[in-house]
Amino acid sequence: MSNSTKSFAINCCFIVITLMTFSCDNSKTKQETGKMPGVTEVSVPTTKSDVPVDSSLMFTNIEQVEYCLPLPLNEYTEDFYKSDVKAKHVFKHNTKKDNEIKLQGMFRDDPSVSIEDYFMKRFESSEEQGEIVEKKEILKAKNCFYAQGYMSNLIDKYRFIEVVWLRKDEVIVYSASFDVADTTLWNERLKHLTNSTSNCN
Repeated sequence: MSNSTKSFAINCCFIVITLMTFSCDNSKTKQETGKMPGVTEVSVPTTKSDVPVDSSLMFTNIEQVEYCLPLPLNEYTEDFYKSDVKAKHVFKHNTKKDNEIKLQGMFRDDPSVSIEDYFMKRFESSEEQGEIVEKKEILKAKNCFYAQGYMSNLIDKYRFIEVVWLRKDEVIVYSASFDVADTTLWNERLKHLTNSTSNCN
């Protein structure tokens, strides 16, 4: 495969990720109550810190792309209107309606593309899209990378995090937007996430 074709494939992948992270509501009607088929939650222990105890649960997706990730499901409820494709789940905060968590598993078009290339392509046009990335890092031991920042037009209101795991044939994306006041709590959640591999075993 030529370099230009690889570059095109990576760009397409991250256009999808960016649109997923800050997408508008979807008009498709889905069941609003109950659990998605093939999804289970089990309690996981949390560690002590200087922030309130975070009662995260392990969310398991087995639709198309299997992944397991910790989520604060006592605070968030799934929005089935936005969970509109397989392996994608969107959760809205129960009281802070502009706070969202989005998960999506996707297949890789080209497994030969390195994590460094994904990392570079993901953030090369961030500022043009209004994303101000304050910190970003590749964690080779977990085969993932993450970013923290804010949208330029919402600097006083919200922050975001994003974690991307690369597997041999799949990509898992976790993104969250939250109130500035909750930054310390989400820093702790980010540590928990980056200690995960997104695998279910």
